[in-house]
Amino acid sequence: MAFWVLLPVLVLLHNTGGSLGAEVRSSIVGGKTAEPHAWKWMAYMRVLNEANDEWGCGATILTERWVMSARSCWEKKHKPEWDRITITVGSTDLDNGFNQMVEIGREPINHPTADLALFITSDPIKMNDKVEFMTLPSKGKLGDTSLCWIIGWGDAKKGIPLEKPQNLQQRKISIISNADCKKKIPDLGPKELCAKDYACDGDYGGPLVCKQDNSFVQVGIMISGKCDTEGKPGVYTPVYEYFDWIKSYIETKPPL
Repeated sequence: MAFWVLLPVLVLLHNTGGSLGAEVRSSIVGGKTAEPHAWKWMAYMRVLNEANDEWGCGATILTERWVMSARSCWEKKHKPEWDRITITVGSTDLDNGFNQMVEIGREPINHPTADLALFITSDPIKMNDKVEFMTLPSKGKLGDTSLCWIIGWGDAKKGIPLEKPQNLQQRKISIISNADCKKKIPDLGPKELCAKDYACDGDYGGPLVCKQDNSFVQVGIMISGKCDTEGKPGVYTPVYEYFDWIKSYIETKPPL
């Protein structure tokens, strides 16, 4: 994809091992069940609002105290209550336990213009053989690649929840150039990224990752889609565009 060669990016690198899984009915439309703990930096965020409505978002572990997701997901419904958010890490499926669960220590930090939010945990996330975080970003160009994936626990189809035991799902997808994407989404922003739409409710906030050499690069955050594989593309927040803003927070000591 020549599209990638043209992007001067600041990327989040992370090594991961193991095979990528066997095909089953999935949340990410047409995806596969991920091998246990193949994506060790993946997190699930449970959100509640004043009316006691509950929903889920994907998220990414950046450090022991910082988690990243989409602003539009955690603010999806009226009056979400940040002090009731819980983040589950080290999970293979949502029904049979998790490695750790942490709460949020303060109100999430929303980017002023982008669909991106950072969350400070009340207690550190402990790294182990099931839980890791993205290393600090490094500068460079992202070369040609079509080896990209989205990961999540969202609906199997629009309005159809993922079947129990709610195994973490993944799907290999292709990036779409902004020029081609604008043909279907004319109001696409200059700092938004497009890919095939396989994400559903519950996936949003989760990562779009691409393979570069032997590492996975977090290229984007899932922010919109319609579980629609034949219609409009899915839209993502490009992480590399907001590197300086992210770094300004995750490299400082979180307030207690």
